[in-house]
Amino acid sequence: MPFMVSVNRFIWRFGIPALLLAYAGYLVWGYTQQTDGGRTAIIRQHLSNLQAMDHVDGLVLGGSNAVFSLSAAQLDELSGMTWYNASLMNEGYTDSNYRRFVTRVAETVDPNAIKLVVYSTVSPLRAHEFDRRKNFKGDVTGHLPLSIKPSRSALDYFIQSAFEGGVSKSKDYPLPTRDGDIDFSHVDCGDLPSEGQFFEWEDVTLSAHMIAIQTAFLESMFPKAKVMIVLPSEYYSRPEDLEKRKELVDSLFDQVTREFDGMAGIDASRVSLMEQSPYPVFGYVCDSRHHANQIGRAFRTQDLFVRLDAS
Repeated sequence: MPFMVSVNRFIWRFGIPALLLAYAGYLVWGYTQQTDGGRTAIIRQHLSNLQAMDHVDGLVLGGSNAVFSLSAAQLDELSGMTWYNASLMNEGYTDSNYRRFVTRVAETVDPNAIKLVVYSTVSPLRAHEFDRRKNFKGDVTGHLPLSIKPSRSALDYFIQSAFEGGVSKSKDYPLPTRDGDIDFSHVDCGDLPSEGQFFEWEDVTLSAHMIAIQTAFLESMFPKAKVMIVLPSEYYSRPEDLEKRKELVDSLFDQVTREFDGMAGIDASRVSLMEQSPYPVFGYVCDSRHHANQIGRAFRTQDLFVRLDAS
């Protein structure tokens, strides 16, 4: 019995504190292992580029679909306007994160000189995407705060280290060009299965509401600009997915129009809704069905210009 008392005393005095200290150390180590894939440097480069520009007529905004798949330089040539691509990977991870970035963009340029804003978002084409964005706790670069709950398990770290040569899951992205475009000479598209790229979509009512909120924000940031809300090109391997997409777009745009009518602060005469053509062949995409390669970017940017010119 005295032996058991001594063991219990040892556990309480040394064992449990040691375990808590080890767990705290694991949390701190995991926090320090986060990398942002170059996102911090990319944001700084965007702001530096914009400060160096004499003027900007048009802005491309949105997430990775616009990073990979739209070219401000090409829009310059096609339109005769001066464009800048200020889209971010993961669209800043949350709506509030991205709005803070766009606010910094508006503070860097002359917001009254912006004539056209193209906002290209893939969120309506991803199930549960708005919930993920709402619940994400990290910053605009994806960096998570230190928490009592680890963001990844020890097994996940071990597998990543053993089979992929490191513990980081973040892919590194190059600095943008002077127009804000991604530099494909430093992009490895990797391997993407040509099959299995199936269509999915978010709740239409929720998507329409979130689009309306974002539209009101963009109109307030750029008070003289026309705002184009764009559903981006994607590649689908099955014809039925194209039919599902058409059904979604028709329903979504009807719902968005109703949201505009019922939301104060939106000037619907300044807003257009646009769906871009799907990529016709698999050879136009990079590492995801909504990420174009250099050829696909030229296709999608041309498609965008034709639609802008007709609007």
